[in-house]
Amino acid sequence: MYHCEKERTAFSRLLFFFFLSFASLLFLAVFSYYTSPLSHCENGSDAAFFRLVGQGITKGYLPYRDFFDMKGPFLFFIEFIGQRISYGRLGIFIVQWINLLCVLIIICKIFDHYNISNRYIQICLLLILAFIASFTFEGGNLTEEFSLIPLLSCLYICLVYFDKSEAPSKFYQKDIFWYAGVWFGFCFGLLVMIRITNAAFICAMILVIVINLIKKSQLKELSICIIMFLVGLIISLAPAVLYYSYKGLLHEMLNAVFILGIKYSAEKSFTQHVAETIISDQKQLLLLLAVPCSIPILLGWRTWRERLLAFLGGLFTFIAIASGNNYIHYYTLAIPLLVLGEISITESVRIKVGKKELLAIVLVVVMLISSYSLFDYYSWAAYSHLFLQDRYNISQVVEDISSKIPEEDKDSVFCYNINPSWYTYADLFPCIKYCGWQNHYISLMPEIYDDLKKTFISDPPAWLVLPEEGGDLPLFLEQLLETDYLLVYDNESYALYNNKR
Repeated sequence: MYHCEKERTAFSRLLFFFFLSFASLLFLAVFSYYTSPLSHCENGSDAAFFRLVGQGITKGYLPYRDFFDMKGPFLFFIEFIGQRISYGRLGIFIVQWINLLCVLIIICKIFDHYNISNRYIQICLLLILAFIASFTFEGGNLTEEFSLIPLLSCLYICLVYFDKSEAPSKFYQKDIFWYAGVWFGFCFGLLVMIRITNAAFICAMILVIVINLIKKSQLKELSICIIMFLVGLIISLAPAVLYYSYKGLLHEMLNAVFILGIKYSAEKSFTQHVAETIISDQKQLLLLLAVPCSIPILLGWRTWRERLLAFLGGLFTFIAIASGNNYIHYYTLAIPLLVLGEISITESVRIKVGKKELLAIVLVVVMLISSYSLFDYYSWAAYSHLFLQDRYNISQVVEDISSKIPEEDKDSVFCYNINPSWYTYADLFPCIKYCGWQNHYISLMPEIYDDLKKTFISDPPAWLVLPEEGGDLPLFLEQLLETDYLLVYDNESYALYNNKR
């Protein structure tokens, strides 16, 4: 009897695993329309650039030497892995699929830890998360999506530690201090090498753990945690640092990832960032932070540790989001908070349904209703990319221009004032590393202007692609258009120039 029950349990777990696999595949096929194999009409903006860098690495190109951007090297390594699996959209889509499946498994492990083991309840809770992710993923293949495994795995360890911190057994606590410290440091390092602000929620978890250890006068354990955190951090950072040092590109990497990143965030004051986030057209997104972090506090859920984590997690994530430009995909970082809110309300409702529980349910409903307009917009975008692909002619327009470039000059093409996704449609690589968002980056780092000017003087691109309307061009480029470049072809979107010399 016991053997049969064990077999059924193993079978049900396997069945649920396949369900999660199919669910993650279906979700990405629909809502990750910039990489979905079902949609070929548009590659996106940032998503296309990240894929372009991954494709370039397979051809011998290197981030920061041949592509300039503030994202960390681990993100581009993920993109490279995708392109090694299968060159083009499919490769990174497979990586996304594996990533999302792991995310769902970790979330279900968190549910199981709190005895929320009923599969139907788990599916309902996952559907709420999928509803939010349908618009925060913004077409897929963005940094926040690949940050979820580090964030959620640390959340799982943190919650288990809170549960066991009062246990009489010291063995478990000693064990978790050694190994969890390494994992937290490792995950923090990974996020630093993707996009440092994505690590905000890990910082909140670390702060609560430190406060708990100090409160319990466990200074020895705190010392172990700090040492092991640093060990994990070194393990995660060392490969990138050593690799770029070996290539002689460490300064370029640090300059792009940290200096440009800091200048990007400091473009406006923190007060301006906060004010713009609060009054933005998508201010309802703030409920994705406010509601899940307030529910554990409202319900008096568990101990002060869980409630403090919810508060600080919401606060730190808000600061991370506000320090950027409040893009919708930033709010993918709210998913760990939403998981925390879900388990707190599910546990509380299972015990009793009083006024506080009803109020918490109302807050969740308000949050979901307020987000419906975004869900509706991005659902229509997904539908259009899947079933109305004839509306998108980007690839045809780009191919019309790129077909005029001789084969022998394909490695000497440069676009200015054009989204770097152009290269993915043309199946080309830029000949200068400043291949996108040039005017913005020049405003942040004026030395880029000088680098571009020197390059155009010493080794000018054979072919130059500009928007049909031209746009705001640097002075040296306007002068070169008059003296060195000849317009040879244009269409509805782009103008193609050839170097006369």
